Amino acid sequence: MLAECVRDELKKANPDRVTFFLDAYSIRSGDRWDLSIISNLKAADWLVFIYTGRERRSYDYCGFEMVIFASAHHLDESHDITQSARLVCVRDTEDVPAMLSMVQTRPILLYEKEDPADGANECEFNFYRDSSLAQFFEDFYQYPPNNPLRRNMLMREPGAG
Repeated sequence: MLAECVRDELKKANPDRVTFFLDAYSIRSGDRWDLSIISNLKAADWLVFIYTGRERRSYDYCGFEMVIFASAHHLDESHDITQSARLVCVRDTEDVPAMLSMVQTRPILLYEKEDPADGANECEFNFYRDSSLAQFFEDFYQYPPNNPLRRNMLMREPGAG
């Protein structure tokens, strides 16, 4: 599952400072899911939507989650989102759900070798290092600017690429 892979990678940044809430895994049977989601959104520094293009009704909840997160972090025109919280969509599709079209998206692209007989090489490394997904990880690692989880992991400037 894509969400689990992203979670596992981000936890490596700093396990003491990075915690996750994935509704499918974090809410116990019989718990009030709405209260659990609301309290976690209010406590979160990041809201990361994972979009795989599978049509399902759960995206009806994106608006609910975005409103709670934005309200809790005062993400309106009077506040700088870079200083209060981050909202991003990681996707492995061309399409972006309309509900998420106003936030930064980071597409996942796969490297396609020109010659399948070639092994891993510098071109493949550079492709992934310069990818949109790598940029998302870099942005995550370097947030907040005054106390980043890690510094310059990919040896590039924040926001470059």
